[in-house]
Amino acid sequence: MIKFISSLTVSLLLLSCSKKNEFYIIKKENISESVYASGVIKSESQYQLYPTINGVIKEIFVEEGDLININTPLLRIDNKN
Repeated sequence: MIKFISSLTVSLLLLSCSKKNEFYIIKKENISESVYASGVIKSESQYQLYPTINGVIKEIFVEEGDLININTPLLRIDNKN
């Protein structure tokens, strides 16, 4: 019985040692990473305006970059069906 147990132990040890070990090579390198995305860049104080009615823009009263005051009309919308 002792021979059986010792031969079993030796067999298990040999089988466990036959497995190839994994190894890693560590190198010091620069890391570069790229991120690709699409979007819209907006200024800090940019507003999005939504009309209270649906329709077609008939006339635009201002141009990009113009300074405006409160209650200045920006455009005219035709809402005829």
